[in-house]
Amino acid sequence: RRVHGMLLRRHLQTVFTHQFPKNFLTVLIEIVERSYQQSFVPEIWSDILECLGCSDDTEMQTPLLSMRENRLSLEKVISTIDWIANYFNTLRFSKNICLYTPWFQYIPSIGKLFYFLMHALITKEANCLIPPFHLNEVEGRIDAAWSMLLRLFIPWMVTVTGGTSQKGEPPWLDAHCDRASIIIENFTKSVCLLHSVFAEFVPIYARTAINLFLPYYAQSLCQQNVPEYVLDIFHVHFASLPWPSFFPDI
Repeated sequence: RRVHGMLLRRHLQTVFTHQFPKNFLTVLIEIVERSYQQSFVPEIWSDILECLGCSDDTEMQTPLLSMRENRLSLEKVISTIDWIANYFNTLRFSKNICLYTPWFQYIPSIGKLFYFLMHALITKEANCLIPPFHLNEVEGRIDAAWSMLLRLFIPWMVTVTGGTSQKGEPPWLDAHCDRASIIIENFTKSVCLLHSVFAEFVPIYARTAINLFLPYYAQSLCQQNVPEYVLDIFHVHFASLPWPSFFPDI
């Protein structure tokens, strides 16, 4: 069994890297679906992250990561986020599954993958801008990236209301707080990146990631039925957002 596991890991690495990014989404789909069935060990996720250049023991900015990211087209990144977001949103909202329970052992790697995808998406959206920069176009790309960011992270963050429980179904249990902190940290890093990358293209009064974040937080993340232990995780990480650069709409 151990030999079989080693061969499987080597096989997936070979398929993943062969003519990259040809098999990028195909391999990710296989890993995600098999992980939900608890058929894959966490090391398989670590292998794929290492192939991308963003393994658990390295910083995000590496030469290998830059090479992998550059070879991914914007369309490929969007289609990958689309599939992953649809998969987890279906589990969370259609089947009412708390994602942190079946995915507990994989969450450190999932957080890394999500940030990799958002880093690729945001930088590629920004690279599509050509001078002179028109505010409507820049804000349109900010809105597009923000929409994808929410779709990717929403099932891991929101309390599900309705149904038989007036309290709602929190995104994670108290026992999951350490893992939830990983996801929220990577969400926060993605918001910071979206804000900083586009800041040079817009005046200070323009709609930025922080302007989009605050109403979403107020309307969706801090409702009365959200447990204190969930809010505590939010507040620890959201305090690091670039609030000095925030100019509220009046």
